[in-house]
Amino acid sequence: MSVVNWEDWVSDPAQALTAADIREVEQAVGIELPTDLRRHYLWGNGGFAIRSEFIVPDRDLEYDVAAWKPMKYRGYADEMRFEDSYQLLVRDKKLIPDHLVPFAINGGGDFFCMDRSTQAIVFYAMDSCADPKAATRLLTGSLREFLDVLVTEEEAGW
Repeated sequence: MSVVNWEDWVSDPAQALTAADIREVEQAVGIELPTDLRRHYLWGNGGFAIRSEFIVPDRDLEYDVAAWKPMKYRGYADEMRFEDSYQLLVRDKKLIPDHLVPFAINGGGDFFCMDRSTQAIVFYAMDSCADPKAATRLLTGSLREFLDVLVTEEEAGW
């Protein structure tokens, strides 16, 4: 990955996190985040995606990351934080299976999630959530692979 500053990936990020902040959120939602996702949140906390296009031509996949869910702090006043999304969609309404951790969202309200058991990144289509298997689409085997594929709209040629 050639981009090393979170500000090169997003605009309007929330306040930076500490390891203690992440532990606090983990305790609040009752899960331990996979190591890669924890590292990711220490690197950068939410924001509107600049490197937003996930394109894999040989698999005919094209997805748009609109925003990364911030943790603990909001980037703007009415933003739904990571822990709010997890509590509402996974715990309360059970719209997303509990082995998936939603960390980013597209413009249509669908989520990019990490599978807690495999650390694979999946796209979760909320309009198919009645059938979790149909709603889940494997994107990459890891967060690192996912980040490596993301490009800007300009780089994608839009």
